[in-house]
Amino acid sequence: MTKAYRSEAMGAIHETMQDMHDVGAIDHKTMASFNETCLTTGGATLTLSPLKTFWRRPGKPARRR
Repeated sequence: MTKAYRSEAMGAIHETMQDMHDVGAIDHKTMASFNETCLTTGGATLTLSPLKTFWRRPGKPARRR
């Protein structure tokens, strides 16, 4: 099955995380989260907001610019 990534960068990130999952460095739940974030679903495009939400740590306020 060919995977469709939201962007070239998201493809590189996903492939790296897939390798980490394959060796047991990350669990299934974390990999599922990367699948949702990096893979397209019917031609969806990535906006910056979901990526910011994904990487924000709980309890850490959003950085203001």
